[in-house]
Amino acid sequence: GLSWGMQRTARFYGTQRNPQYAALLAGNGTSGRTTSSASVRSTADTDLEPSEAVSAAPTTTRNPRPFTQSLERPPVWELVAIATLAVIAAGMGLAWGLIAYLLAAAARQPFHARLSILPVLMFALLFVLVLIGMRMLFVSQGSLHLIGAYAVAEIAALGYAIHQFVRLRRKSVPSPHLPLLVGCLEWAAGGAMLTAYALDSWLTAVVVGVLMLAFYGRYPWMLAGLLARWAEELNDYPRAEALLRRAITLRPEKSGEAELWRRILRLMLYQDRGAQALDALNARETILAELHTGPQPYTSALNELEYRASALTLLDRHDEALACCERVLQSPTEDNLGALRLLVVHMRLSRIALSRGWADEAVAQADWSLKAGVKLTKTVQSRVYGARAAAKALLGQAEEARRDCEQALAGAAEPYVRAWIATTQAQAYLLAGNVNEAENATGRALRLLPNSLQSLYWRGIVLNHLGRAAEGGVILRELAVNHAAEHWGRQAALALASASPS
Repeated sequence: GLSWGMQRTARFYGTQRNPQYAALLAGNGTSGRTTSSASVRSTADTDLEPSEAVSAAPTTTRNPRPFTQSLERPPVWELVAIATLAVIAAGMGLAWGLIAYLLAAAARQPFHARLSILPVLMFALLFVLVLIGMRMLFVSQGSLHLIGAYAVAEIAALGYAIHQFVRLRRKSVPSPHLPLLVGCLEWAAGGAMLTAYALDSWLTAVVVGVLMLAFYGRYPWMLAGLLARWAEELNDYPRAEALLRRAITLRPEKSGEAELWRRILRLMLYQDRGAQALDALNARETILAELHTGPQPYTSALNELEYRASALTLLDRHDEALACCERVLQSPTEDNLGALRLLVVHMRLSRIALSRGWADEAVAQADWSLKAGVKLTKTVQSRVYGARAAAKALLGQAEEARRDCEQALAGAAEPYVRAWIATTQAQAYLLAGNVNEAENATGRALRLLPNSLQSLYWRGIVLNHLGRAAEGGVILRELAVNHAAEHWGRQAALALASASPS
């Protein structure tokens, strides 16, 4: 059908734009243009070649007919084309409904009326593009490019929705719906932009850009959140935090604000700032209490308890952190996360033991986590090996600490994990008397996380061992004064006290 349409289109517009082609068609008995019989002469009566005779034949131009009245098109083809377009449009509209359903299922939400906004808006966009195509289909390729970009965008969005559905349905903790929706639209926009690049279509790029600006104009806080994500991927955590706090001031909806506080909470935990993490967690839980009038799902409660225990550990509030661990173990009767709960608690006990300086206990808890029988992700394995390496460094086992660091780095992709392992390597190098390598390790940690309190603390300690006590003292004093309530601020104060002449 497409081949037939292309031939007819080329033939019709060839007669409108090329007089020679029109005259040839007229000679074959096909009316592409009306020609004057008095002006078209036979080649037998002249000395001109046939092509010259055609060129010399004057023609009379009339207004081009619309494509709906193309030459020799049977009515049945028009009906088939309309029916085909209707089926394709309906299928594409239903696909957006499937995408919305998959995103809701991935977020563990019932498919209610508000979630149908996405398929309705996208179907309306398709309707507009089809109308443009009906007007421009045989005049410009721009409408074909737009419809092609729309199809690729829908395929990208469907692939994202299926991936998130498969990935998140196997997780115990539900994910918020809003980030999934934004991620789906980003993938759709990315697919459309790739199509614009492949087709060299500026019109498609402009349309996609206008749609993106319209979306972020409706939700400006999402644009700030997107910029914060880019800053986070570039390891610029302070800028990411500033953008997230800016997004909160733009009055997002309650679920979006809770998600923004969660991202701030994680950034603070990455940088070992327990007080700010606890503030963000309290703000998030206040919003969640307003959103959920009933009891919170136990999987969400488990996640919140883990965050709270982490923040309390960084503040050396160990008894409260242990109380959170006890609450984690209090599973309801319908809970099937027993093994996961135990793993979370043992990993947290390992970090609490490290914070207290109980190296033997930290090693025992890390060993239990590695042998728990639960399939660990690479990130979790890196955290467990990192805790065991730090504990062995405290025990003075430099070689074993370095081996555990290598195991941790084998699966560590996140900057905060790699920075933590780098500080543990610095401890091992100090034990072995290799101060220069320790300096390199702390420098690597600070490049990954410039504002990490743990990285700053070990940088100050290493500089003191290098004989650069002035530089190291400045770092440690800033930690002790500005972060007195934090674990690493207290450790810095102890280091300064032990280094004082008294």
